[in-house]
Amino acid sequence: MKFVTTNRFLHRSLLCLSVVALLAMAPTGGSKKHRRYQEKDSNSKTEQPLHAQECSVSIPSGSIVFYKDTHFEGREEVFKIEGKELHEMHDIGGKLSGSISSLRWNLPEGTIVVLYGSSAKNPSRQYVIWGEGQDDRLTGHGVNDKLTTVCIENF
Repeated sequence: MKFVTTNRFLHRSLLCLSVVALLAMAPTGGSKKHRRYQEKDSNSKTEQPLHAQECSVSIPSGSIVFYKDTHFEGREEVFKIEGKELHEMHDIGGKLSGSISSLRWNLPEGTIVVLYGSSAKNPSRQYVIWGEGQDDRLTGHGVNDKLTTVCIENF
């Protein structure tokens, strides 16, 4: 029972750190645009995580597509967030758990997904996504071939 309590404490601590990091990356409201704002049309803008690229293909809403290899190659699996409990850890499952090298996502507005991975040196590796985007190489973020768990949050 003590392990579950410690795990929840660790999860909530990591979630708080993630939210603080997201707030630090948010625009301050000044006249200068945040470097990750991208114009969709003249009336709307969307913000992406700093590591994201604009998605080059259409992904169904509420989905994350995991790829075994960089540049969206190799085996792929779709993870649907619909019906998953908020603020709970969900195993990625499938054959790609722990071997993901690139991903694409399309998340509903107001949803943040924290992907967790573990390693012997750092058991709390995190990769945070929201909006719509893709990352063709996870190698530069310390989570390549390590992601195993998903936590869905809302803001």
